[in-house]
Amino acid sequence: MPIVAGTNEEDAPNKLSTETYIRILNAQVNPDRFDDLREVYDEEITPALIQIDGCQAAYLIGMPDKNEGLSITIWDSEQKASEYESSGTFDKLMQKVAPFLSSFYQWKMTLDPSKRARTHVSDGLSIKGYKVVSGDDS
Repeated sequence: MPIVAGTNEEDAPNKLSTETYIRILNAQVNPDRFDDLREVYDEEITPALIQIDGCQAAYLIGMPDKNEGLSITIWDSEQKASEYESSGTFDKLMQKVAPFLSSFYQWKMTLDPSKRARTHVSDGLSIKGYKVVSGDDS
């Protein structure tokens, strides 16, 4: 899926570590609303996320022709992502994009192998961690 909105390439994190936490929100976008979602993500969501302590980057990756989008955020640690979620900011940001979504699922992926358990959060939301099995962080 191509990156369609979010953090500028020059502002992207240079290096990931075993503490780095990657949070993925999978969304089905209402037909003909992808451009609206892209605009709100670029103008409101990304700037708000980057201001949050611990958020390194935010991207909207999608296939507009298939009404699929992924919001990917990169965090210093799982703790920073959890603090963001519990602060109420996630809910406020979701309200901004909710008119463009038909349904959504939230997934988390961590580079920490001890965080592989799947937990049901609420209807439509699931959390899942993944162990990195290959890659280069240099």
